[in-house]
Amino acid sequence: MHKRIENIARNELNCERIVVKVFGSLITGLALESSDMDMAITGLEITDRQTLIEDMRTLTQALNSWDLIKDLKSIDTASIPVIKAKIDLKKIRKLIQN
Repeated sequence: MHKRIENIARNELNCERIVVKVFGSLITGLALESSDMDMAITGLEITDRQTLIEDMRTLTQALNSWDLIKDLKSIDTASIPVIKAKIDLKKIRKLIQN
């Protein structure tokens, strides 16, 4: 799953150095239906906050079409801008089992 996000990010942001790390309850197996997906994306060349926000919006739009994601929003007014994603846990569990 995180490899697919990594590939989407690399393609959309035109940067091969991007690495996606997924952490939190999804990785520990403690995720609930209401859990969100915690991840960090590193390797981007960010020169200023506006560039970060534009890249974040681009990635949000690209991820929005993925059927594993139920609800996705870019929160660019936070001190550290984030993308909040609710996931379809049932689909992810099926993916992991196969």
